[in-house]
Amino acid sequence: MYVKVYQYSVQAEQIEQCLELVSESDLLYKQFVNYTMLIRRSREQPTKLTEVHLYKSEEEYVEAMGKMKDDVQIQALFEQFLRTLSPENPEIKEETYTNGSSFLID
Repeated sequence: MYVKVYQYSVQAEQIEQCLELVSESDLLYKQFVNYTMLIRRSREQPTKLTEVHLYKSEEEYVEAMGKMKDDVQIQALFEQFLRTLSPENPEIKEETYTNGSSFLID
């Protein structure tokens, strides 16, 4: 399994718009790759969102990203998404987890 995690802060008045854009993007991504996406809102910081994307393999992820990079619809949605981010903290934090970094706790 290959996992990408994204964290970002959204303008309070833009949260619903952001979630709609993420949902639209998810539908478009699924035209290119079979993956699962979870999105969660922080309890402590309600404007902070975390997306978790689960892919079968890194190869599948890389192949899909190569196909999507020139997609006009995805680019347009991403530009709209960027406008929903908090101006005070517009950074999108990205982490990658692979089979070597997974573990189970009983």
